[in-house]
Amino acid sequence: MNQPAYASPLLQRCQALSDEPSLCVRQIADALEAAQLCDDTVATLRRPDPARPYGRRVLIQSDVLESMLATWTRGVHCAPHDHGGSSGGVLVVRGTALHRRYRVVDGRLEQVLEERIPQGNVI
Repeated sequence: MNQPAYASPLLQRCQALSDEPSLCVRQIADALEAAQLCDDTVATLRRPDPARPYGRRVLIQSDVLESMLATWTRGVHCAPHDHGGSSGGVLVVRGTALHRRYRVVDGRLEQVLEERIPQGNVI
C-alpha cells in the first residue's frame, strides 16, 4: 500500500508493523507510545460524526493491521462490544477517554473496570 501524503512517523511505523509476520500487542502499544502527532495533523485527519458514538478515518489497512483515527462524540457512549478476537491499542490524542470493560456472567454483562485515560496515554 502506498504511504499517504499526510504520513507521520506513527503512520510509517504502522506501515512497517503491517509487514510483520507475527504482530503482537506490545509492538502496537510501543508505536503508539512513541507517537508524536501534532494538532495540525490530527485536525486534518479527524472525521467527527455527531450521529454516531464516533467517526473514523482509516489511515492504513492490511491483512494484519488497521490504523485509524477515531473521533469520539462528546457525551455519546459506545455500547459494549467486542472486537472479534482482534487486538489493538488506542492512543488518547486529545481530552480524556472513559474506558469500561465488561465480562459476561450468567448470560449478562457485568462491568469489571472503569478508568479515565488522560491525553498521551495508551489503552
